[in-house]
Amino acid sequence: MAFLLIVGVLAASLVFIIALARTLFRAHANARWWLGYFVCALIGLAFGSWLTFYFEYQASPQFRFHSFPFPLGFHHLENGDWVSFVTSPHVMYPGILANLASIVAVSLLPISIARVILRRRNSQTKNESCSSPSSCNPV
Repeated sequence: MAFLLIVGVLAASLVFIIALARTLFRAHANARWWLGYFVCALIGLAFGSWLTFYFEYQASPQFRFHSFPFPLGFHHLENGDWVSFVTSPHVMYPGILANLASIVAVSLLPISIARVILRRRNSQTKNESCSSPSSCNPV
């Protein structure tokens, strides 16, 4: 079940990342938009790498998780020693990719939101400036 969730999040994250890049490409976005896209993506990749490979949190006094948002390693306290459990490779490797892609997708949300807000603002301004349909340029 975890494998299906991981694959679903990985697919949704990749679709969002690619769709945002295609939107910027089709809109002939200027260099500022692309700079923002790549800076946010690199920040997301750096933060996602840290969350995936180094982040560890304690869910209870007896149990710790390794990696976020999908935990890929578990540590259980038994007789004063931490015993480690690692997920199987067919779950771990897609989980690593899903963790990285989901954090990159979340880091790109500000670019997507700004794009939607500016598109709405531009369409409202354009509609207000058109007195008749023939005076407006179709886009």
